[in-house]
Amino acid sequence: MGEDTKYVRVSRQRYRPGRREEGNAIIATFLTEKEEGYLGYVALNSLDDPDTATYITFWTSEEAMVRSLEVNRENVYKALGDMIAGESEMEHSEVQDMALDMVLKAEVR
Repeated sequence: MGEDTKYVRVSRQRYRPGRREEGNAIIATFLTEKEEGYLGYVALNSLDDPDTATYITFWTSEEAMVRSLEVNRENVYKALGDMIAGESEMEHSEVQDMALDMVLKAEVR
């Protein structure tokens, strides 16, 4: 793709019952750190499962996205400790198309 191509990591984490909000707070501390190529993130709390969250991070390059995982993965799991229920699901993707005009104008709580 072209020079403006963006990349995303979609991570899905299931937490032990009642621990999702605590897990989200810990994840947020890692997602706000400035890293080369990092553009931001969206955190989604499942409406179908109160113990599951999905995190979508946006990157300028595939290399930056992969490097961040190599640098942070162990520290994230260590910080989450016994809050985790099972393995994380993770996928790296190239953005095909993105139309966020209305989303970016919406007020987020």
